[in-house]
Amino acid sequence: TNTPTNTPTNTPTLTPTNTPTNTPTNTPSRTPTGTPTPTSTPTLTPTPAATPTQTPAVTPTGTRTATPTPTVTPTAGTPTPTPTPGGFADLSIVKTASPDNPVPGGDITYTLTVQNLGPAVATGVQVTDPLPAGVTFVSATPSQGTCSGTTTVTCDLGTLAPAASATITIVVRLEVPGPLVNSASVTGVEPDPNGSNDSSTVVTESGGSSIPTLSIWGLLILAAGLFGVARLLLRGSP
Repeated sequence: TNTPTNTPTNTPTLTPTNTPTNTPTNTPSRTPTGTPTPTSTPTLTPTPAATPTQTPAVTPTGTRTATPTPTVTPTAGTPTPTPTPGGFADLSIVKTASPDNPVPGGDITYTLTVQNLGPAVATGVQVTDPLPAGVTFVSATPSQGTCSGTTTVTCDLGTLAPAASATITIVVRLEVPGPLVNSASVTGVEPDPNGSNDSSTVVTESGGSSIPTLSIWGLLILAAGLFGVARLLLRGSP
């Protein structure tokens, strides 16, 4: 009776207790630990995306640098028309009048000749002519440029190369008799080394009235008439 009771009690108790406890505990713990490894891989993927973002930013920077380059080109070409260093231009003016002895109601023609004696090109050449009292403006005609004004005539002649000249013709009508003094002057942008020839004055002497002229036949008829009057006066005298 004592033999069968001790044998089965010890065998089943030791075997199942040790086997299932160790196996499941170690296996699932290592499997989830390796799962975070692929999570770090997508973190590195957006890093190269920053490279194309910087590339187009460099492209417009180069475009703006090229824009101011053509602006420098016209600025450098602006002073080119001045060929002579120093920029001195000797301008001169000479004025004449015709006729020398005008009569009231008649026209006077003033001729102004402007010349650039050099050595540089003369720019912004301008002539000023205040008309004398007793005349009325008729016209002003320059060989180049434009003229304006009726009491003071101002003519903008523009540019004169060395040794080049320009003329201005001013016509006025004499209203009252008397001497007429008329002066004109010339200026330019460049310094003028000789100011003594920058103005010119002309004087005209006008008569009190116009004297009629007769031909030879007119004078003979006038003389015959005077002779006949004289004979009648002599006959009627006692």
